[in-house]
Amino acid sequence: MKKIMPVLLIIVAFCGCASSALKNQEKDVAIHYKAVTRGRSVEVTVNKDSVLASDSRAGLKASTAINKQDWEKILQLLNKVKLEGMQGLEAPSSKRMYDGALSAALEVTVKDKAYRSNGFDHGNPPAEIAPLVAGLLNLAGIKE
Repeated sequence: MKKIMPVLLIIVAFCGCASSALKNQEKDVAIHYKAVTRGRSVEVTVNKDSVLASDSRAGLKASTAINKQDWEKILQLLNKVKLEGMQGLEAPSSKRMYDGALSAALEVTVKDKAYRSNGFDHGNPPAEIAPLVAGLLNLAGIKE
């Protein structure tokens, strides 16, 4: 038991530090979602201070301040994403290849480092980033 306690303590401390890594850098975090096709474009950019949203079909172009609760929720969703692995995520569908869906991508910038996903269909992101994408679109008031 004496040997297990220090190991458990180290694991708990490590997990606590890892989950709060983005929290400590939140002023340097920006998330950008963009989806385009010939007839429509959707963009959402979220950072600690604001939400910028545009949807060409709905005629939406807005910039609003983000409240603390919404920012915390976005950070929680972002903490569940493995940023280094975003580029290797495979899209679950390929309707964007024949204009059946908007071609979308997600980019997360932390300090000076950008993490980008591969392209995927708007409305059908890879499962690993789906909650974050849904949270961004919901926050911006954009329907899929």
